Amino acid sequence: SPCDTLDFTSTTEMPATGAAVRVYPNPNEGYFTVESLSSGGIVFYLFNAVGQKVHEQPCAGTETLVEVGHLPAGVYFYRIAAQGKFTDSGKIFINH
Repeated sequence: SPCDTLDFTSTTEMPATGAAVRVYPNPNEGYFTVESLSSGGIVFYLFNAVGQKVHEQPCAGTETLVEVGHLPAGVYFYRIAAQGKFTDSGKIFINH
């Protein structure tokens, strides 16, 4: 059968997990911290549920406070970029 010929091996590498970055608390009330082992050079991007960028913030130092209390409550998605490449992503919940 066709299922007998499926090849589950792959040479595609998985993207980096970006485990050196933490975003907390989650859920939050529109204020949260981006914590990085790097002392700078990363940028935090926040997107709404339809993929529109609603916030962008460079992160200086190891802890950066992000204030997005003006955004409506809901589920948002973030991406972290270091040296121009996306290294991490996740979901964050904003409750008011």
